[in-house]
Amino acid sequence: MDSLIGERQCLGITSAKDLSDYHLTFMAITSWLIDQKQLGDLEQQQAYIRAFQSTLLIAINNRLQLKDPDHHPNVPYKVQSVYDAARFILQGATPISYTTSQQPTPSTTIPSDNGFKIESLAPFMAEFTKTIVEALKGSTPAPRYTRPYEENITCIMCGGEHLIPN
Repeated sequence: MDSLIGERQCLGITSAKDLSDYHLTFMAITSWLIDQKQLGDLEQQQAYIRAFQSTLLIAINNRLQLKDPDHHPNVPYKVQSVYDAARFILQGATPISYTTSQQPTPSTTIPSDNGFKIESLAPFMAEFTKTIVEALKGSTPAPRYTRPYEENITCIMCGGEHLIPN
């Protein structure tokens, strides 16, 4: 069990497949140890989360707290609950999302796979604004809706044969 946890801590759990492999192996080992009275349920729950890197573990804990806000923080979550939360998080994750054990630091860049940065947005927005302004200058204003002229229109104010502006 300790060997499996150490291996997964070093290699990382970066995908749903990694998580599934770890979960199945962990459950097989710890179920046998529990049957042999060499391990308790509480120890199993505490050991299960040791394999997760800190960034993934923080995301898992956040997910679990959202799902069960009344859960006491000193009581470990059930293994199945942790597995479900981790699977939920890893379903949409890229393989490198949770490989580092460092905390994310705030910066002016948006973390993504394509290296998109906020700084690169300013020139694009300037060019886009310039294009919109040029397009608006070159276009003619939309014609206003005008009523077709009618011969016998009476003023609603005085009843004369003219429109209100006249």
